[in-house]
Amino acid sequence: MSYFLSIQIWPAIVILAILMLLELIGLMRFFKHLKKVFRRISAPIPSTPFKNIEKIFESYRLVPERNLDFFKLSLESEDYSNDFLNQLIDYIHKLIFTVALAGLTFVITITVAQLTFFKDNRELQQDHAKWIESIESMFEILNQGINGFSTILFYCLIVFIFACFHAFVSHTKESHRKKHLKIIEKVEQQRMNQ
Repeated sequence: MSYFLSIQIWPAIVILAILMLLELIGLMRFFKHLKKVFRRISAPIPSTPFKNIEKIFESYRLVPERNLDFFKLSLESEDYSNDFLNQLIDYIHKLIFTVALAGLTFVITITVAQLTFFKDNRELQQDHAKWIESIESMFEILNQGINGFSTILFYCLIVFIFACFHAFVSHTKESHRKKHLKIIEKVEQQRMNQ
């Protein structure tokens, strides 16, 4: 691992950790929001295999109709599957990384072609010191290009890890949102039938 990459590793890891912590805080706030509507309501704890869903159902059943309507509206207005962060990660992935990798590939290809030219150029080989200096500068450029590749791959890994974590959190929020909306729908159906 190059010195350039090692300088950039820790800030990127710290930023990743902060972003993941913010995602977890957002997830905990989401769960708190779900429980807020029936915080003061104590439903009996059932002893069935579906006790979690039954407890939520009973809690929603005890919530006043007006509060339940507003809570349902707040849940329906949220969309966790297509937020700004997902789009930003997609743009970073598609545009920035692709262009950077293409540019580095171009530089490395030109450098390798120049090294081949210097190897086969008999006129340059006559002045041995100049020939060695030219080859050393080309190897330095090639080394910088390879370090650039490793840096970009490292940042791709960081973005990939965060994208996976964000997708997990978004999926968790979306699945709980759908579950609560289904339960609210059943409570409303039961109220209409009574």
